[in-house]
Amino acid sequence: MREDTQEKLFSTPRLRGYASLAEHEANFALIGCISHKIGILEVVIRNQIDSVLLEKVGDWWQHLPPSIKISGERTNSIQLEIHPSIKIILKTTGDISHITPITLVSKQSMGFWLKVVEYFRIYDQIFNPSFLDNLDFKKYYLKNKNRFGTKTHLAHRKNAHLKRHEKADLLLQLLRKLRNRAFHFENLYKCNPKGYPRLNANIADNKHESHHKNQEQQEKPQAEPQDLYVGLHPDKIVLFLDDLLGSFAPELVDYAGGESGGKEST
Repeated sequence: MREDTQEKLFSTPRLRGYASLAEHEANFALIGCISHKIGILEVVIRNQIDSVLLEKVGDWWQHLPPSIKISGERTNSIQLEIHPSIKIILKTTGDISHITPITLVSKQSMGFWLKVVEYFRIYDQIFNPSFLDNLDFKKYYLKNKNRFGTKTHLAHRKNAHLKRHEKADLLLQLLRKLRNRAFHFENLYKCNPKGYPRLNANIADNKHESHHKNQEQQEKPQAEPQDLYVGLHPDKIVLFLDDLLGSFAPELVDYAGGESGGKEST
């Protein structure tokens, strides 16, 4: 494609966000290559979360706090007139009685599911324990670390390896960020000036500590938490997705990856 045609079709300002016009084209090719993998993971993970919570809590959606909104819920509007020219519309608590469990699971966003995992604290029940135990984030970016350093103010976390739930937290963050950027056709190859991947996730050393503390500990002045960052290099995106797929079932790595893109003819 001619350069002037490419600029006309995709806009010059957008193309400036890429190292080259070739990278812009390569980005679309990469998104096309990984879209089905992301889609499979999204379906599998939400089903896994639902399965875990059905066994652990039962009708878990009935126990969600108001801050976690369910897509598809009905709301009742109340109109309040505080002045002849000013009217306020208030919405009451959502009604989800008309939503079946299957519909509820299928219609929620990935952001919703991450909030659910955080609320019920089931990070370590989403992925295979063996996969989490053997996970090395250096696979996805050489400068990644698998433990908090000596700067942490939590004595028991100094040089301590990431725990299963912390690894799962980072994986879900990375997957969500990758999903959102891929499906909004953003530049997956983008790195900062120092070469650090734009696709990254972070976790504070005390993020999963609060629910273990007693009231006396919580009232003490808290030191500044230390954040650990994990990057996903563009060249490792496919490896990252294949690792996640394989952790659920090895067959998922090649699932729906055929060139035919459809069912076999009979």
